[in-house]
Amino acid sequence: MTRRQKLTYLAASAAVLLVSAITGIVVITGRTGTTAIEQWIGTQLVGILESYTTTTADFATLDYQAPGTVIVTGMTLSSGSQEMVAADRLLLQLAEPPRPGTPIQIKRIELDAPRLNFVRAEGGGFVGWSGFVRSQAVADPDSVQRDRRLSEVLVLRHVEIRNGQMVYDAADGTAPMVLSGITTKLDTIPDPGDPGWYNFDGKLSRAPVFDTEIDARINLDTSQLDIERLTLSIKLDEGQYEVFPPQIQTALRNHEVRGDLAIQMQSAIPLKQWQKGTMNLNVSLEDARVAIGENVLPVESVTLSGVLADSSFNIDLDARLLGGKLEVDATTALSNVHPMDLTWNVNEIKIERTIRELAGKPPSYAGTVRSKGRLGADLMSWPNAVDGGGTINIEDGRLVMLPGMNDLLRLVGGGDKKKKASAKDHADFTFKFQPGGIHITEGKLVSGYLAARVRGGIDFAGQLDLEVNAGPLEKVQSMLGKAGALFGKLTDKIITYRVQGPIAKPEVSVKPFAADLRD
Repeated sequence: MTRRQKLTYLAASAAVLLVSAITGIVVITGRTGTTAIEQWIGTQLVGILESYTTTTADFATLDYQAPGTVIVTGMTLSSGSQEMVAADRLLLQLAEPPRPGTPIQIKRIELDAPRLNFVRAEGGGFVGWSGFVRSQAVADPDSVQRDRRLSEVLVLRHVEIRNGQMVYDAADGTAPMVLSGITTKLDTIPDPGDPGWYNFDGKLSRAPVFDTEIDARINLDTSQLDIERLTLSIKLDEGQYEVFPPQIQTALRNHEVRGDLAIQMQSAIPLKQWQKGTMNLNVSLEDARVAIGENVLPVESVTLSGVLADSSFNIDLDARLLGGKLEVDATTALSNVHPMDLTWNVNEIKIERTIRELAGKPPSYAGTVRSKGRLGADLMSWPNAVDGGGTINIEDGRLVMLPGMNDLLRLVGGGDKKKKASAKDHADFTFKFQPGGIHITEGKLVSGYLAARVRGGIDFAGQLDLEVNAGPLEKVQSMLGKAGALFGKLTDKIITYRVQGPIAKPEVSVKPFAADLRD
C-alpha cells in the first residue's frame, strides 16, 4: 500500500498582460496522484517550485494521461489563509512523454474558470504576491539547477484561459475591482537563438466591456517583458465600472463618466524593477461626458501621451471641451518621494456650455476662463510639500456660482440687482500653493453691482478662509475713480467681509470695525 505523502508542484508560469500593467503568473502546487509516474512528475515540479517560489496549495485530483497530458481539478494556491489562485480545471500538455532523469517540458496550458485574488497588504503590496518569486533566482538564473530552470521546463506554444476572473481588493472597505468572463488565447513561440525568451501574440476580451490585442515577448528567467504592441479599447458606462480599481470605480460612479477609451502601448519592462524600464503610452477618450453636481460636462476629446524613461514618467495631456482647450504637462521621478512638477494652461473654456440636468433652465453662471500655472510636489508627502502658483482670469461672466457670492451680494446691497443677470462680470486671481492648500495673494472681482478685492486661503480639504474688501460698484467708483484705478485703491475704506467654511456652503460675515458704504 502506497504511503500518502505531501508534495507540491509547479504546472506553469506564464505572464499575461490583462490591462495596462496587469500581469498574471500561473503557478500550481499541491498533492500528487497515486501512480509512480504521477509521483515522479510531482517531484520534478516540487524542485522547480522550491527554486523560484514560496507557496502552499492544494487540489482535488491530479491525473496523468499518457502520453503527455496532466489534468488537475479543484486547484487552489494560498499564502497563509489568503487564497491567491484557484481554478476549476487545469490542463498541461507535455512536449514529450515524461522520462525519469529528463526535465519535463510543458508546451500547452489551458485553464477553466481561473480566479486570481490580489488583496492589498497592510504594509504595501499584495498578500502572498509580494514575496512570491525568489529574487535570487530571477537576478541570477545560473543559481538555479539547470534541469529546474523555467527556460528548460517551459516550451510554451499555447496558453488559453476560459471564463477567467481577477479580483483586486484594496482592503479598505471600498468595492473590489472585478474582471470576470475573461477569455485569453496566446500563441507563444520560443526564440531558438535566445534561450529563455518567448514571443507571444494573442487576444484578451470580455465582451462588450473591453477588447485587447498584444504582441510581446517575455524572458522567463529574468522576468523581462517587452511589448511590441498592446491595444486596448474600453466602453465606459455604469455597467462596466467594476473592471477598474476601487478608487477609480468610486470616481467614475460619482461623476457618471461615459465615453470610449482607447489605449496603445509599447514597452521594455523588467518586472522586478519596472521603474528602470521604458514605455510609450497613448490614451484617448472620445465623445465623453462627466457629471459635476447637477450639471453634465461634455468632453469632445482627451489625448494623453506618457513616456517612462530614466526612472521618471512624463505625461502630456490635451483636452478639448466647452469650446476651449486644456493642456497639462507633468513629470514624476520614480524615487522614494516621487517629486512631481506639473504645468497647466487653460484657454477659452466657456463654462456656460455645461448641460443642465434640469431641462429648460439656462445656467446661472457664465464666463470665458483662462488659467496657467505650475505645481511642484513630493507625492509621498502630499499635501505638506508643495510649491508653485498660477493665475485665473474670467471674462464675460455671471459669477454668482462663486462660493459665498450670493450672501456677499445680499450683504453689500445697493445698486440695480438686475445687473446680476448680465454676462459682464469679470475676475482675476493670482495664487500660490503652500503646504496644505492654496493662498490667493491677489484677487479682483466685479460682479453685477459689486466690486471686491479677495485674499486668503483655500485648503485641499475644501475649507475657505478669505478676506474680502467689497462695496457697491457705483459708490466705489464715485469715491475712488473709474475701473482703471479701482482695485489699486480698494482698501479698508471699503467694508471688509470674511468668507469661511466649506467651499460648498461657506458663511459670510462682516469683519468687526470695518467701514460700511451701504448707506
